[in-house]
Amino acid sequence: MMMRSFPTTMCSFPTTMCSPPPVPSDPFRILSSPPCDVPFNPGLALGRHHASWFLVYARRPMIQSQRVVLCLNFLVPDDPNSVEARSPPGNPVFTVGGYGVAARKVLDALRGLRDEDGRSPVVLTERYAEGNEYGLLADVEVLIPENELIQACAHCGTWETQYGPRFLRCGGCKSRWYCSAECQQDDWKPRYHKGECRLLREGKASEVESRRKLHNNGWYFDYGPQGDETLLEDTGPHTYERAVHSNDVSFLAYGRRYPPHDVDPPATPRPPLVQRHDGYPPGFVPTGDERVDSTIRHLHAIKLKTHGRQDAGAPLPKTYPVSDAVPAHAIPVFPPLPEAAGFVPTGDPFLDQSRLCAHLNAHGMEAEHDALGNVTAARQESIEERGRLDAERWERTRRLMYAAREELYEEYGVSSPGEFVAIACPDGAGGESLAKLQERLREEKEGASRARVEASAQAA
Repeated sequence: MMMRSFPTTMCSFPTTMCSPPPVPSDPFRILSSPPCDVPFNPGLALGRHHASWFLVYARRPMIQSQRVVLCLNFLVPDDPNSVEARSPPGNPVFTVGGYGVAARKVLDALRGLRDEDGRSPVVLTERYAEGNEYGLLADVEVLIPENELIQACAHCGTWETQYGPRFLRCGGCKSRWYCSAECQQDDWKPRYHKGECRLLREGKASEVESRRKLHNNGWYFDYGPQGDETLLEDTGPHTYERAVHSNDVSFLAYGRRYPPHDVDPPATPRPPLVQRHDGYPPGFVPTGDERVDSTIRHLHAIKLKTHGRQDAGAPLPKTYPVSDAVPAHAIPVFPPLPEAAGFVPTGDPFLDQSRLCAHLNAHGMEAEHDALGNVTAARQESIEERGRLDAERWERTRRLMYAAREELYEEYGVSSPGEFVAIACPDGAGGESLAKLQERLREEKEGASRARVEASAQAA
């Protein structure tokens, strides 16, 4: 099926742009995997952003802001086939590997991956010997056509959504996708896509990756000087309100973004939120699922203390709970590994630590081995302190949510979740009675349990 594309030339930026279709003509394939299920599961999609393969929520989950579920592939240093491998039929192939716990989590998710017809969208070939240097576990052949993969904007990192328009791709290399003409214009610079379009057309994706180094083998652990990103995220009930007050339309519509690390922030500020009077919060993109959308309308109406009114489009109050995130300055540094002659790091912090130890032992580098011992001890202290900070963060989140619940109960004059549901979401008002809610949750839990058993049986 033909894809809409930007007409591009090799030497200059295109002057004519195509507009995205109002509805998706080629919707990406919706998938599921029991290890990745979440409440109000929005479904999963498989996609690629530059040299990285991701498992992504099809739309922003109600419970959390993050779209990316897992980064799936591992790039072996100095191996071009790690970036752009193909199977004999021409399907993309990537490799799962790296730090043991993280790699096995990826493999479990891929084993349980199914589309709506019960078919597996990937073929796993577990051909690697146990205990190999890079922790490689399996090669994964992707059977989904490219037009059924979810796409991310090559410049700003925004992912497509299930009910939004499909992104447009560069007509030159046909390997980069953009959410808007503005993002393509900003990306058409020598150090970005203008300098790599020709290489991608010639099949030199590995050369592009070696230049920009956008893939992160240590995706599961942010070991940079600013600390663990998960500790810095706002995960409490105030997250949505903060996005509203900062006019972060992209966050509200699509969830947290992951732009390439070498891309400059946009020169122009995001557009202000548009006042709306349809009962939805500012910036919210209706999902098309009436159960989800009606829940959003009710929660927004409750937040505005306007339950039962037709006009619930007023802005949210400008007060919200104190952040539960950990300040960057409070997070201990995770020290880098010492350099050693002949050692090529992969970027995976824990895999490289064990590889470097073996390398130093094999070459008798005693001084470097002592330095590695000091770094290992400092890393362990950093991990323990981060664990303590994370536990405190979750405790703050729990207190914030408890305080918000008590405030809501006091407002409605109730003392239990059952009484609140009966008042806030009565039958016939787009909600559910307590009995129906409990029955539906029980059915969903039983269905998820059956799916896990079936997936385990098929894997066996």
